[in-house]
Amino acid sequence: MSKLEIAALMRRAEAFWAKTDRTGSCWLWLPPLDREGYGRFVVDKVHFYAHRYAYLITAGPIPDGMHLDHVCHTRDAQCAGGKGCLHRRCVNPDHLEAVTPRENALRSNSPFAIAARRTHCPQGHPYDEANTVRCKEGRQCRTCLQERAERRRDQGRALRAQREALRRIENPPPAVGQIWQDVDPRSHGRTVRIVEISETHAVVVLHERLGSATSGRRTRVRLHRFRPRRGYRYLGTN
Repeated sequence: MSKLEIAALMRRAEAFWAKTDRTGSCWLWLPPLDREGYGRFVVDKVHFYAHRYAYLITAGPIPDGMHLDHVCHTRDAQCAGGKGCLHRRCVNPDHLEAVTPRENALRSNSPFAIAARRTHCPQGHPYDEANTVRCKEGRQCRTCLQERAERRRDQGRALRAQREALRRIENPPPAVGQIWQDVDPRSHGRTVRIVEISETHAVVVLHERLGSATSGRRTRVRLHRFRPRRGYRYLGTN
């Protein structure tokens, strides 16, 4: 912005200050506010935010890419911010500071800013370069992520062990004296009793059907078939 443009704006300075209440520390804008709670001032059909105009005529142009921070709001820990924040109405140049957009956001009391100011995770681990994982959700603690992953692995191992224990109760490893039932519908519920066992096969005595007398006929069955989905279902011992 040129000096001539600034001089043109300065001609409206008296009218601008007449619209403010400067009795307190914060100089409040008195005319109606916009929907976001900020004051507006018009110079030669150009609309300015009231606080930006105040900074412009007292401190000069705002550097490119910079935002104006209301330091009075930053110091007020009780102010919740938002559209009802009285500090948005403040046009006191001493309460305005040109800062980067990131710094302006970090100075606020928003959940994002509060989280960004934390130096440690809820478990007390530092948010340093080595222990910080950055993702689209924000910062995460590397130590906590590793601990959660280890807990999930432990839970998975415990669940698999529990399932295996139940499976062994329902379908124990083949052994001599056990009674198994053929699950093939074509067998019509035929049962067998294991009488001998080797590393790969079991020698079984065939029954015609469950509860019948032993037929006496023997046959060899591969051990891997003694599972419900492989061919035989465990019934008990005899």
